[in-house]
Amino acid sequence: MEKILVAYDGSQGSELALLRAEVLIAENPNGRITLMAVVPEISQRTFIDKAAYRNARKRAMRMINETIALLRNHGIAADGVVCSGDVAAEIIRFANDIECDLIVMGCRGKSLIGAYLMGSVADKVVHYAAKPVMVVR
Repeated sequence: MEKILVAYDGSQGSELALLRAEVLIAENPNGRITLMAVVPEISQRTFIDKAAYRNARKRAMRMINETIALLRNHGIAADGVVCSGDVAAEIIRFANDIECDLIVMGCRGKSLIGAYLMGSVADKVVHYAAKPVMVVR
């Protein structure tokens, strides 16, 4: 595996997914992990106002950047992105855009950056993604 996309929201499930991706990518010296956080859009009525939405995006970006730094300290090539929109749809779209070899995600867990459950997101990604998906429990 050269490119692994990890859907990352800071939950215990996404931490376990990241650990699994690290093991998989260690097998390939040219491998890269891309972290992705998705903040639901304001139109999805997840946020009360624009300030709360902006704060959620800032927290997500800080979380992604801190995790990238940790991966790089362990000698793993890593990058990341924060997107907005429908979580499952954005994961699928981005996986196709970067032509990843595998999507790794937790089976469920309450997100630290938005009030959604990864369970329903993982289910949608498994059913609709054109890329292989590993759901970590």
